[in-house]
Amino acid sequence: MKKRPFLAFVLFVSLVMTLLVTGCHKAQLDADSCYIDFDQASKAAASKKKDILILVTIENADPFNEWFVKNIIHAPASAFASDFLKNYIVFRMDLSQGINNYSGLLNISMTPSVFLLSKEGFYLTHFIVTEESDDYDAFKKHINQLETSPSVSQTKELIDACKKGSTTEKLTAINNLYDSTPAEYRAFLSPLLQKALKYDKANKTGLRGKMIYAYVDAAAVKAMSRGDIQETIRLYRSLEKETLVDEDLRQQALYTADYLQRLTDARETLTHTEQN
Repeated sequence: MKKRPFLAFVLFVSLVMTLLVTGCHKAQLDADSCYIDFDQASKAAASKKKDILILVTIENADPFNEWFVKNIIHAPASAFASDFLKNYIVFRMDLSQGINNYSGLLNISMTPSVFLLSKEGFYLTHFIVTEESDDYDAFKKHINQLETSPSVSQTKELIDACKKGSTTEKLTAINNLYDSTPAEYRAFLSPLLQKALKYDKANKTGLRGKMIYAYVDAAAVKAMSRGDIQETIRLYRSLEKETLVDEDLRQQALYTADYLQRLTDARETLTHTEQN
């Protein structure tokens, strides 16, 4: 009987420690209050209803990256907070720390780069930072212009349309959003594409085949971005018997799967040869 209070105390301490650790995981921010975990940034964007501003750099890679980190990301805290942290969920992607799953989805060609995603996590726009925006005020102005640009406004209207009306109207809106999104960023639409498959199982709109391909392609791109080549191959091969999918798209998917399989086999053969 005398041991129970001690046991209760131990359980209480354990609970407090668990809550503290969990709390730490909920706010993985860097010294500039930027998120460093994209999944957490996405959840914060959804709950706070703020767009995601992604700042991509390779710290210490060259003078321009160094300038961007020092003068934009490390700008006076009061300015950065009022101009960006107040209005966006800011996610910092420093590629000097290594490539991650999401860097592949962004198709980064140069740094510094800036990407803007909607609060739902869908691609809106991006730009490569150039000398034309090489001071803090110019950079801030450029971000503001992007946010209010016709293309971004139109994309947000399409996103909102995906949430309204009948299932047919939602499916039509998803199709329009899919068509207007650059092909290299359609993987971000994966959650919507999954919903589209549930909206029209009988293919009354004639869009089911297109949505099947779109969803599988998005899933394959995500698998490839995390280095899971076998899952990418499996996904593309799964389209072989999907007769609703356009024949040309099916053949393209199967060709991609076979090509990846040949590359994988060749790499394994080379590795085996080198080991022997």
